[in-house]
Amino acid sequence: MSDRRLDAIVVGAGICGLAAAVALTRRGARVLVLERAGVGAEQSAGLARIFRVAHLDPRRCALALEARDGWRRWERDLGAGRLLGDEGLAVLGPGVRERQGAAMGAAAAPWEPLAADAAAERVPALAAGHPFGDGLWDPLAGSIRVRRTLRALAERVEVRTATVRAVAGDGDAARVELADGTVLRAGHAVVCAGTETPGLAAGAGIELPMRFAHHVRLTYAARGAAAGRRSACLIAGGGYGLPLGSTGRFALGLDDPGDPVPHAAATADAYAAAVRDQHAAWVPAHLPGLDPRPVDEVRCVSVQAPFLDDNEDGFQARRAGRVVAFAGSNLMKFGPLVGDRLAETVLERDDVHPDLA
Repeated sequence: MSDRRLDAIVVGAGICGLAAAVALTRRGARVLVLERAGVGAEQSAGLARIFRVAHLDPRRCALALEARDGWRRWERDLGAGRLLGDEGLAVLGPGVRERQGAAMGAAAAPWEPLAADAAAERVPALAAGHPFGDGLWDPLAGSIRVRRTLRALAERVEVRTATVRAVAGDGDAARVELADGTVLRAGHAVVCAGTETPGLAAGAGIELPMRFAHHVRLTYAARGAAAGRRSACLIAGGGYGLPLGSTGRFALGLDDPGDPVPHAAATADAYAAAVRDQHAAWVPAHLPGLDPRPVDEVRCVSVQAPFLDDNEDGFQARRAGRVVAFAGSNLMKFGPLVGDRLAETVLERDDVHPDLA
């Protein structure tokens, strides 16, 4: 594809970049996606993520409901089979019903009170006498099939392997400079490049105050009575877990074992070792239905930014002329909605869609 014919260049082939590219293409735009490491290789890495309606803010609950409709639309349109499971989600802990239940109710989202002992039935790996207490049941939640989704989206657009050095507005076009010196131009540029987004955005005159720290999720096999039983997703006690489709495995992430460690290659191995030590104590105590020996790990990042809520959920887009930069945390579940809003921002507005502001 010649860059002179491009309506938009999207930087980043994670869930949000691909969702934006597909949404732009559906609106008739000619789009090129640039990705340095491979489709879904960085912040979108891994087999699965939790989709949930349960949030602290009613508006975010309402957006999640709309995003869920978008996931079902993707299933129909992409022809890739089931992308979003129907496992449901148990959210446990003090104040959960009052805060998240109220937010879900305000958004007209269904939810149910969930007693502590009933949670162990929903999540078979959970200890029967777990300390997390009561909570709520999110019946519309489930496990997203990440790799299947990314493959299906990437098949609908052109993805080119390239490292982007700089992005800038250039009069009535956007200018994208690659590491090899190549310069591409398009009507617009959309930057969805994960940890690279703040730096690329700054070059275009856009400030996105963000910090990135290491995060590691470990994967376990079920054992004993929990093996072979269907499991819901779980958020409790500073951790989150979810079944990995039909594999019989369960992915688990925990809050940092200490102060957040800034994301850098030099500290990745030491951080992962500290996480494994943390899990070695946490899993037998709280999830005895899992074999405590992890079978896999996914290394990604956690995000600190002023536009995130108490659960580090949220996103924001900012604009400078022909360049739109987008970033956030826990983005996977909002993928279809984010793609639509970014496409509308690029093609139909001079500002940023209010849902992204």
